[in-house]
Amino acid sequence: MSLSWKEKYIAPTAFYKKISSIALPLALQQILNQGASFVDTIMVSHVGGVGAVAVATQLDNLLGTVGFGINSGINIYSAQFYGARDWKSLKKCFGFQILMNFLNFMAFFLLAVIGGTAILGFYSDDATIIALGWEYMKIACCGYIFNATISAFTFMYRAIHKTKVPMYIGFGVNIINATLNYLLIFGKLGLPAMGVAGAALATIIANGCGAAAHVTYAFVTKQPFLGTVREMTDWDLRFLTPIIRRMLPLIANEALFGFGNSMYVKAYGLLGSSALEVYKIANPTDDRIHYMLPTAEAALCSIYRDEILTEADLPKKLFAYTPCFRREAGSHRADERGMVRGHQFNKVEMFQFCKPEDSDAAFDELVTKAEKLVEGLGFHF
Repeated sequence: MSLSWKEKYIAPTAFYKKISSIALPLALQQILNQGASFVDTIMVSHVGGVGAVAVATQLDNLLGTVGFGINSGINIYSAQFYGARDWKSLKKCFGFQILMNFLNFMAFFLLAVIGGTAILGFYSDDATIIALGWEYMKIACCGYIFNATISAFTFMYRAIHKTKVPMYIGFGVNIINATLNYLLIFGKLGLPAMGVAGAALATIIANGCGAAAHVTYAFVTKQPFLGTVREMTDWDLRFLTPIIRRMLPLIANEALFGFGNSMYVKAYGLLGSSALEVYKIANPTDDRIHYMLPTAEAALCSIYRDEILTEADLPKKLFAYTPCFRREAGSHRADERGMVRGHQFNKVEMFQFCKPEDSDAAFDELVTKAEKLVEGLGFHF
């Protein structure tokens, strides 16, 4: 019996409600973050520091991308432990997450303190931009610990299906940051006019408030990922090895992706300070805002949130077909100076929910299916 077009293409209402409850808070948080970034850029532009901030925030961005790899790798297991109601393992996951984010903070903090001016010089040879950039970076790097803390809590809340918590806290952080930027950059209400240094200090204070809010909320509401120090650090190699094995490739991928993205700043730096300013102003309105779902793995990973799958339900085999959008990488079209090229491609995501002991076999099955598809198309790989 053939299905009607409605049965083929229209899902039940519950499906759309579930997807919306996951995606909308994440999308709104991203839009708010980019909007706040745009407002900050406009304020800094009035003191001639846009290019300097564009260069100085590259370490912040790399800290975030490496943190994304760390937290994504750990959350593969956090989400499973939460679904299985394995609170003991969830606590250990979060303890390891805090440790790795702290190490990430320390690495980038030391990099900023020891090699800050050399890093700024890599992106621009303009002495004014380097001087203003260092004025920003030497203050901002002291707040990297807050960035790392917020990142750890945000990802854990996503793993336990509480995406609204980081959205609300992020909204407050953006309000505080925008307000303090105005007061400290321009010297309002009797405060000194600090210029780009004021922008850095405002960011530290706002993120510090955000980190404090995350910690306070987690303890007051007794979140299941919190425990004693012993409970959160009771690791052994058997527990850590699979997590690290999944995490390291993600860290490498995100670090390379983040560094590759920073090459846009390097390229614009070669064109001069005006080009850097144009890039910084235009960047918050690029593909990070335009595409709410550039790839499907996040949606597929969360599709069974708030549900407990029994062994009889497994395996669940899913796939998704989505358009993806990426900036063009490499040296292609090198003669087109100043242009940021992008491309669209359509991608099939394969996903499988299975028992932990079946995960290696499931992975091999997915790889085999992909290989057969490529072979059938006559491609070499």
